[in-house]
Amino acid sequence: YPRSESQLLLQLIIAYQTICDYLDNLCDRAGSTDGAAFLLLHQSLIDALTPGNIPKDYYARYSIHEDGGYLQELVRKCQSCIETLPSYQVVYPDIIRLADFYIQLQVKKHLAIDIREQELKKWVQENLPQYPGILWQEFAAASGSTLALFALFGLATCENIDEKQCQQVVKAYFPWICGLHILLDYFIDQQEDCEGGDLNFTFYYESTEQMVDRLKLFIRESHRCANLLPASTFEKTIVEGLLAAYLSDNKVSQQGYRPIAHDLLDTSGPSAVRTYRLCSAVRKFL
Repeated sequence: YPRSESQLLLQLIIAYQTICDYLDNLCDRAGSTDGAAFLLLHQSLIDALTPGNIPKDYYARYSIHEDGGYLQELVRKCQSCIETLPSYQVVYPDIIRLADFYIQLQVKKHLAIDIREQELKKWVQENLPQYPGILWQEFAAASGSTLALFALFGLATCENIDEKQCQQVVKAYFPWICGLHILLDYFIDQQEDCEGGDLNFTFYYESTEQMVDRLKLFIRESHRCANLLPASTFEKTIVEGLLAAYLSDNKVSQQGYRPIAHDLLDTSGPSAVRTYRLCSAVRKFL
């Protein structure tokens, strides 16, 4: 990230994303649908983002009660990194708001199948008026990305930032870049999610044509907003990298989606196409 302390930023991002992935596995794999248990587990994310909060027993309502101190240590690692960020107090309110979106999504999407969609829609409808022009499943998808938090972490490594700079970053990432991130993830996972009966927000589009049109909208808006940022080259690289990484996945050709992939890449532009070709070449050796 431009002008940032890259090693510190990497440590923070890795620790925070590890908590997210660990909690996602806990909620997915233990056979529980207890929303209260999930909410307490995810309190660790708020504590991780709030130096001074004492790590607690996040497993008090969960079926598993011991991890050898793993989760609490990750929380403390995040806190120790954050304490050194010079402008963290400026970005903190938006970080907590976006983290709460993520938490609410994670809790609700892991509820019992017969109530999860209803609870998700109810929650989204409470927030959707702030984001005109997007659909409920797109808000939910955007809430599942941590990219906006990472961008704000990066911004907080800079001296003397102000609220205006913070809001520029937030508006670029949420809902557009974040939404593109998770919608692409769901796009390539359609077959396996269908077979496994898993939640997939692309299933809520009325047709494949509508899904493609909406993805194109997110690509265009992501680029438009990225161009307004001081570090526009960095953010444009994020957008192009998302498209290249996801659309070069073997799942795309296995599902017959390669024409759609090329259509989306063309919407982004020549640089995305070049990055896609690079990713495709690398994948041949993986």
